[in-house]
Amino acid sequence: MHGDCALIVDNIDKAFICDVKKLPSRSIDKAQNEMTIKGPSEAFIENFRANTALIRKFVKDENLIFETIEVGSHSKTKCAIAYITDITNESLVAEVKRRIENVDINHLLDAGQLEQLIEDHTFIVEPLILSTERPDKVASNLIEGRVAIIVEGSPEVLVVPAIYTDFLRSSEDSYVRYPYTILLRIFRMPAVILSVLLPGLYIAITTFHQEMIPTDLLFSIAGTREKVPFSMLIELLIMEISFEIIREASIRTPAPVGTTLGIIGTLILGQAIVSANIVSPVLVIIVALTGISTFAVPNFSLNYSYRILRFIYIFLRRILRFFWNIIRTIYKFLLAFYNKFIWCSIFNTICTT
Repeated sequence: MHGDCALIVDNIDKAFICDVKKLPSRSIDKAQNEMTIKGPSEAFIENFRANTALIRKFVKDENLIFETIEVGSHSKTKCAIAYITDITNESLVAEVKRRIENVDINHLLDAGQLEQLIEDHTFIVEPLILSTERPDKVASNLIEGRVAIIVEGSPEVLVVPAIYTDFLRSSEDSYVRYPYTILLRIFRMPAVILSVLLPGLYIAITTFHQEMIPTDLLFSIAGTREKVPFSMLIELLIMEISFEIIREASIRTPAPVGTTLGIIGTLILGQAIVSANIVSPVLVIIVALTGISTFAVPNFSLNYSYRILRFIYIFLRRILRFFWNIIRTIYKFLLAFYNKFIWCSIFNTICTT
């Protein structure tokens, strides 16, 4: 697994170390998590040399450097730092090397583990490092002066540093004409907002700000919820948790069964739960639209963070409403006390005169 070939030539005072080992690995296939209609379709695999060769295929630059560092006291996992010398800032390269060299772990198996070990804040919901399976995306980031980290045995490559817009940008945006890119982003941004805020906004508006809803629609929503025994918060939690369970189950099951499970979960279960008056039909539409909007997020890690933030905003709506009731009660008490004090002062003035 780690044996190389030494080529020694007569009358030459140097030897050549050749990487000739052939590890068992799968062939290069299409990207599964970051699919595009237009543009390259190749994706990284678990083979270390194949991944570096894919990057070389897109970046034909003599200044492209791969520096190898072993991580893991027992596993000795190879990690390559890729950058272009005349573009990338040297301080950035030095910082990436420092963080990888300071990793203290026995076995490193995947780039996802390394991502958690070198990022600044592990408990932040939003991703801090861009992880991708597409060589063309890594190549475009290298050309912009960033650093890529390739981990042996991982089909994902890390790119640092990353800004928030990198997670909202698809590889296809660079391969279609500019008007099409603008149109795609116009549709993508509302989907991102809806995937995070739509359930909380629905509860807040229907519970506390009914004046924002047209009268006919308000009567329709009230009519559908007439026989529902739960509050709107409990309804939403039931639907969101059910949707997350169906999504996880469809991912873990084999592909032919997963399609059937998705149809059963979305159609039959949704119809049955509405017919049983457990949730209202309008709420099913809200949860379905929210779930569809999450699939418009290009980055898988950002998709996970939005799913967590959605539950946080739902509970914040209830908590902030509780604090708002306390503040409003205190305000009414102070206003009543102030009015009583003013009227007492006026009454004393009239009696004195």
